[in-house]
Amino acid sequence: VLAVDDDALVLANTRAMLEDLGHSVMVATSGEQALQQLEQTPRVDLVLTDHAMPKMTGTELARRIARLRPGLP
Repeated sequence: VLAVDDDALVLANTRAMLEDLGHSVMVATSGEQALQQLEQTPRVDLVLTDHAMPKMTGTELARRIARLRPGLP
């Protein structure tokens, strides 16, 4: 799972919750950082993103991910 949020506290809590559920979690603090991680990491099963982030919203990130990795939820 790749979790994306510009709020460090929210991101830490999201990561902890997902790890408690048994998931391996990578984190990114921006849309750009998330895209870089996706380019460098071949195996990501899910992206969970905040919507309201500066520079790139979650919707914009989702659109770019759809072009980079079609079908990635």
